[in-house]
Amino acid sequence: MSIQFDQSGNPATFPHFTNDDVLISIPPGEIYHLHADVLRRCSPRFMGKLLAPQHAATLAKAAERAGAKTRFKLELMPSRDHPNGIFVRKGVDKYGQAIPSNMSSYVFFNSMYETPPISQDTIDCWKNLFGTFYNIEPNLKGSSLQTVLEKCVRLMDTAESIDAVVAVRPHVDNALMRQGQLVYRSVLASPIPWGNLALRVHSPTIFNEAVVHLVGKWNSMLKQDKREMDPRLRAVCERKAEELYKIKGAAEMRIAGHIPPDCWRRADRDHISRASYSNDVYMWMAISIRHQWFHQVVGIERRGRDGVDGGARLYKAIYEEGPSYLNAEDYVNFHNLCPMSQKARTILYDKVRQIKWEVRKYVKSLMQNKTQLELNSGAPIDHLLCTKVTAQDYLWNSEDDDTAFVPSELSDGDDEDGEGDRREGGVPPGVSDTLGTEFHPPGSEQTVDQS
Repeated sequence: MSIQFDQSGNPATFPHFTNDDVLISIPPGEIYHLHADVLRRCSPRFMGKLLAPQHAATLAKAAERAGAKTRFKLELMPSRDHPNGIFVRKGVDKYGQAIPSNMSSYVFFNSMYETPPISQDTIDCWKNLFGTFYNIEPNLKGSSLQTVLEKCVRLMDTAESIDAVVAVRPHVDNALMRQGQLVYRSVLASPIPWGNLALRVHSPTIFNEAVVHLVGKWNSMLKQDKREMDPRLRAVCERKAEELYKIKGAAEMRIAGHIPPDCWRRADRDHISRASYSNDVYMWMAISIRHQWFHQVVGIERRGRDGVDGGARLYKAIYEEGPSYLNAEDYVNFHNLCPMSQKARTILYDKVRQIKWEVRKYVKSLMQNKTQLELNSGAPIDHLLCTKVTAQDYLWNSEDDDTAFVPSELSDGDDEDGEGDRREGGVPPGVSDTLGTEFHPPGSEQTVDQS
């Protein structure tokens, strides 16, 4: 909206423009002098109908020469069905004067149905909303994130009541983004309501944050949690969770099938005799140990991509390598079955460490942080943050039809319990696991048993 000037050459200011044609009254005493074309453009379906040209008052020539401009009057009325009130068009005479309403009838109607009066918060919301129509930044500041969020939600509710959300979305998004890490930590704690809000606001950043956390927590979420999601948001998360599941499956296959380059042979170039392979016996033992450990964790204990945490702890331990898994203490049962000298153990552990270093590259992409969270602050995060969200995933940008964002059906039954731990395979009697499969915290020492 270009700046308007009055007859003296001074710029007219919101909310009292000197070349207005709409008088807006919000009880008990708020008055706005605005422009019908601006209101219709920012609220095409609601104001466009309420302020249609055929409803404009026809002013007398004498009134126009005297400076009369008002052709519409809107008054905000309390309503039980509309918490922010509802605008009603009032009559305007040929002199541009509002025809007085019967306030006694209004007071009687209001008291009879116990309609709550218009609150100051509602008045502030309408002022903020009309200001955005003229590119005026709304007042969405607050002493806390909760206060800012409440103001943003009230403004969105007000804008949606007259189909004017397009005008406020950028302002709401900017107000939330100014909260920085407070917002990102809040999305981490409550991704579902924030994801639903992101759809209303069309906020790429909040939508990205919410989807990343929801997909990371997907295996641990109950059906009731998923029912609280906007169906379009759930459809996006389901698709992203399926994509991530395949990526994790490919990483697990590479880890399970990894053979160090030291063991590679080419028949036309290398020695392939028994003696040549016997020289690598410790490496092949390390491959066998690491493979058995991985099978126990993923195949039997189901702590990989099928785990409650989606494999987050497993992939993190593999990426950290070192003492994070297969520590010396995890070999106790193995050495009870296969005793070795101290020197042999040292060589074997070195080979295992070599393999652990080589396979960490397969989970590197799973350790990426696709959120705006500063991971060095706050409590550790127990789910993956690697989901990639692109502009094509933003529902408001997609050109696909509505069927592209239809989620799967959720049964009405109770959430299924996870399967219990199962022990299977060739485990000798009296031995629960050949290798320990606990994940060790950073800083754990990996030493060779001197016994």
